[in-house]
Amino acid sequence: MGWNYDHAPYGERVHLSALQLDNLSKQVAHVVSSKDWRIVLPLFDQVQRADGPFEITPREAGPIANVLKLAACSPRMTEGWDTVAHRLADAADSAAKNREPWHWS
Repeated sequence: MGWNYDHAPYGERVHLSALQLDNLSKQVAHVVSSKDWRIVLPLFDQVQRADGPFEITPREAGPIANVLKLAACSPRMTEGWDTVAHRLADAADSAAKNREPWHWS
């Protein structure tokens, strides 16, 4: 199973497998502080536990975007995962700036 999320650049729908998201969560946890990890944890918990579509509120998406950008720019982030984190951050940021829910399906 995997997830599609909206608010990606140019209106494209992006798909990430459950394994990719699990691996990304481990990468992010490794490079951010525990305080920042607690901000993104609800997203990674949702993608692991949800059995159907869900939304992240715009209010939650903004801080998640900030942490994912921080992780993507970390010199400790494994190459390749930085790109995934950055794309996800851009989508979260777009949802927050447009004051729209960030849809996952």
